[in-house]
Amino acid sequence: MADEMHDWLLSPLSIEEADLENSYDGVPYGFENGKWQTLRAIILADSEAQLWSFCSPPETWTTFPRRGMEGFAIVKNGKIIDFLLTALS
Repeated sequence: MADEMHDWLLSPLSIEEADLENSYDGVPYGFENGKWQTLRAIILADSEAQLWSFCSPPETWTTFPRRGMEGFAIVKNGKIIDFLLTALS
């Protein structure tokens, strides 16, 4: 899936931008906060790791059996090493 997701990458962003975009009741990523903290630690520990937003193509949101996915991915050396979903159809 990571190879396919690479085509869905939209733009790099900072941890602070991601926190602001996805805060629920003051908690970044709400119930997914634990996963977010793991990704955040990877990014902070590795200067080559970058945070990117991604979104699957429009047809994946409406065509069965594929599912639309949106979220954030950690990209290192051109490869997605981990991700967090923020929306799923």
